[in-house]
Amino acid sequence: MQKVAITQTVLRDAQQSLIATRMSTDEMLPILDTINRAGYHSIEMVLLFLS
Repeated sequence: MQKVAITQTVLRDAQQSLIATRMSTDEMLPILDTINRAGYHSIEMVLLFLS
């Protein structure tokens, strides 16, 4: 059986949502350990640098 690699994009897509823009790093941090333990192949996310 061929191995399937899954990329988790929730942290990226949430930033691009019309109702969830500008999610802070502090809002993302609590879920990172759970995402890591889920065993995703990779994670795509957005970091915004706002002054």
